[in-house]
Order: sequence, then C-alpha cells, then structure tokens
Amino acid sequence: MESSNSASDVLFILLGAIMVLAMHGGFAFLEVGTVRKKNQVNALVKILCDFSISTIAYFFVGYAVAYGTDFLVGANTLSQNGGYGLVKFFFLLTFAAAIPAIISGGIAERARFYPQLFASAIIVGIVYPFFEGVIWNGNFGFQDWLQTSFGAPMRDFAGSVVVHGMGGWIALVAVLLLGSRKGRYQKNGGIVSHPPSSIPFLALGAWMLTVGWFGFKSFGISGPAIAMVVSHFFMMIYLYFYIKYKQKIIKLSTYPLNKKSFLDIMKVGAGGLINSTTIAGTVAVVTASVSHYGIEALAGYGLGSRLEIIITPLVFGIGSVLTAAVGINAGANQMSRAKKIAWVGAIMSFIIIGVISIAVAVYPELWLDNFETNILSEKYAILYLIIVGPFYCFFAAGQTLYFASQGTGKIFFPVIVGIIRFLTVSVVCYLTIIFSWSLSHIFYAVAFGLAITGIGLSLCMLGPDWNSEINQKKIMNT
Repeated sequence: MESSNSASDVLFILLGAIMVLAMHGGFAFLEVGTVRKKNQVNALVKILCDFSISTIAYFFVGYAVAYGTDFLVGANTLSQNGGYGLVKFFFLLTFAAAIPAIISGGIAERARFYPQLFASAIIVGIVYPFFEGVIWNGNFGFQDWLQTSFGAPMRDFAGSVVVHGMGGWIALVAVLLLGSRKGRYQKNGGIVSHPPSSIPFLALGAWMLTVGWFGFKSFGISGPAIAMVVSHFFMMIYLYFYIKYKQKIIKLSTYPLNKKSFLDIMKVGAGGLINSTTIAGTVAVVTASVSHYGIEALAGYGLGSRLEIIITPLVFGIGSVLTAAVGINAGANQMSRAKKIAWVGAIMSFIIIGVISIAVAVYPELWLDNFETNILSEKYAILYLIIVGPFYCFFAAGQTLYFASQGTGKIFFPVIVGIIRFLTVSVVCYLTIIFSWSLSHIFYAVAFGLAITGIGLSLCMLGPDWNSEINQKKIMNT
C-alpha cells in the first residue's frame, strides 16, 4: 500500500508540474505575439534561454538554498520512493523559472540578452530560493512566528506571493530602470502605436496560461470575493496618491458633452448592456424553470452549468484580443483583414472549447469528480452535460465573434441574435412548465440557444458590416 501511495503522489506532482510547465509555453506565445515582428525570434530565444539558465541555477544552487539538500548523490538515492524527490524538484522548478518569464514580458524589447540571463541566474539561484525557503519550507522560523502570533501561518496559494508577487515586483523595478520601449512616445508626449505581431499567438498564449491554473484548488466561494475586495482597495490607494501628487500629469477638468461622441459610445455600450442582460436573463429563466423539478435537479443543473467557469475565461481571453485587433484594422478600413482575424479567433474558440465540452459530454466524470455530489444531483448533471456540453463550442465561437463585432463598433445584429436566443429559450422553458414536459426539454432549449449564438453570429459575418466592398463604397460616397 505504501508503494501505491508513493506512486500516486509521484503521478499527482508530475501532472501538476506539466500543467505549470504549460504556463511557460503561454508566457512564450504571449510575448512573441506582443512584440514587433522583427523581434519575434529574439524574444523566443530569450525565453528559452531563460528557462535553461533557471534550470541550471535552481538545480545546483537554488534548491539547496531553499531546502538545504542537493542532488549530488547516487542514483539509488534519487530513485527512492519512485523518484518522488526528482519529480518534486521538477514541479518546484516550473515555479522558479516563472520569475524570469514574468519579468521578461515586462521588459520586452528593452533588455540586453546577456545581462538578462545573468540576472535570471542570480534571481533563480539565490534571491527567489531564499524567500521560497522562508515561506514554503519554514526556514528561519518565520512561519512559526506567524503561527504563534496570529494563529495561522501564511498561506501562499499557488505561489501568489512567492512566485507571482515577487516576479511582478522585480519586473516593476526593471521597468522603472529601463523605461519605455524605444520610439514608444513622441516628443510631444503622444503614444506611438506598436500593434501586436501575431493575434493567434496572443490567443494561444492566453489559453495556455489558463490551462496552467487547472492544477490548483480554489479557496471556495470566499476566494474571489476576498481577491476582488483586496485588489480594489489597493487600486483605490494607488489612484488617490497618483491624482493627489501628480496633478501635472493628470489634469482633471470638465469636458463639454459632444453629441456625436456620446452616440458613438452608446452604440457599442448600450448594445453591450443589452447583450449582457440577455445572457443573464437566459440563465435566470433556465434556473427558475429547473427549480420546478426539485432541489436535486437544481443542484445537478448548477454542477453541469459551472463548466462555464472554464469556458468563459478562455473565450474572453481570445475575444478581448480580437476587439483590439479588429478595431485597429476596421479603423484603417482593412475590413477583409479584420474579417480574417475574427474568423481565426472564432475557429480557435470553437476547436478549443469543442475539445473540452465534447470530452466532458462523453465522460462527465471528468468534471463532476471535482465536486461532492449525491446520486440524484449527479444524474441530472450528467443529463445536462450530455445534452448541452457538445454545443458549448457554438457559444464560444459566437461570443468570440461578438467581441470582434465590438471592434467594428457595429453590434446591432449580434445583439438581435442574443435577444432571439433569450426569447427562444424562455418560450421553450415556459411551455415545458405549462405542459409538464421532462427536464430534458429545458436542457435541449439551452443547447439550442447556444447553437443560435454561434450560427447567428457567424451569419452576421456575411452582412454589410463585414463587407469590405460595401464599406469602401460608403466611404467613397461620403
């Protein structure tokens, strides 16, 4: 039994290490897609070398600083407990190497190659391991002091302070020292646009970073609330001092209301408000309808629909990039290119979410095993995932195209699609309750609504708002 537990531990740590390692791919694609095209190769080489230097520094120095042990021992010792020690090192290495990766993105196109590699070796070999040992290994009695003084040690969830906090703080110092990118600002203070070199790389990087977080447990329902309160508090403090002591940089003054500007903003803002309302309204109608079938059915629906926790960040990550990319090209009247970018993003969302949702539909336990359930609620959750799961890919593609439509500033038809989805689902849910149909009819309505979003937004791409020839004629006539 002991060997079985050891093997399970090794496998668990190894899978976690692989997930965090995927984040390094995300860092790479994100930075390569952000820098200018001429610097793509340099950025990628720098990232790969950073990881290599980090591995060497952490293997020979860093791990010993943090945990007081090294790997300069015989093979028999290293292979004990199924190689648990080596796998643990690999897992911790992926965190250590994240520090230079975080810094690299902050100082992209500004740092020299060799000085950055030297700095990475010092940080991963000495600076980071010191704090890692203090917080994660209890070095110097700091955690014991916290336990004695406050009743609990510091809980550094997923390296939020030791890894990400430290990486961000060092990156901030590096940015302040190196300054802005060459040619970023004009002599009069105006900003020079540096458009990203590859939108697909940006989207892929965002997705891979999201994947890296799947290996971590959450704090529960209170975690997001605490994080939001803390982040807003620090944002308030920062903005207060920024406005108070930098009045020469930020000049607060009244601005006359311009009718045209107001209408331009409201064309997109009002549409976005309506679209968000229809999405929330659809969820509210479905939830109220499912509640008629009992608490267990409602719990099962809640378990199944929480799959959107994974889907939403992926879609928003790709969509937010498309809004900017499409907006830049639409503003330059490059509608054919904007349309191509939108289709690429939609197809990426469709494939990525399709793989996830279909896998969950075929094997619901992949998702449901993450929750405590009973037999009845699990039965309803499985029913939901089987019926609705395969259609999440349509919703993902549709929402991605909605973000792209925001970039054009014309979202009338996308909003109409959202309203049609809301009305369709609401009518079917109403009829299901009136005629006492089975719960599956509501779930089929949800699936059909997701299909409406994807197909409807795709059809909008064939309309005049995305037709370069029509838009060109309008401009010429104007």
